[in-house]
Amino acid sequence: MTIVRHPRQTRATNRNGLKASSPRSNQDSLPARLGWVTGSGIDGTQAPKGGAYNPFDPITDDYQPQQGAGGRHWERDIELHYIVQSGPAKDLSLQLSHVTHRASSAQAGDDTDRIYVVIEYPTNWGRFERLR
Repeated sequence: MTIVRHPRQTRATNRNGLKASSPRSNQDSLPARLGWVTGSGIDGTQAPKGGAYNPFDPITDDYQPQQGAGGRHWERDIELHYIVQSGPAKDLSLQLSHVTHRASSAQAGDDTDRIYVVIEYPTNWGRFERLR
């Protein structure tokens, strides 16, 4: 999934071309996004020798592919995002994400479950703002 962040809106696009966006407005809302990626037929046995997926192993004195043939995996991302619309905390952004990844033994990635909490608050750094 590719996520592109803009100052006024967030867009998420998965490999199937589905899009979700949440532009800021004067109305309170709690946008939710769901994204997923799947892969199959992954063959890491032919990865370039010396590359990240086929490094040289000095113990065996040979290149060791990090992935086998017939690999499969999937990932699911669920996100809730809220931006405070008014008051002292105006523009405070709260985001809760849950990411799940599953892979076969031929795939180098581990099975993982992660929860992310992101809190963003815009600041004005005065003269330092011009340096950005």
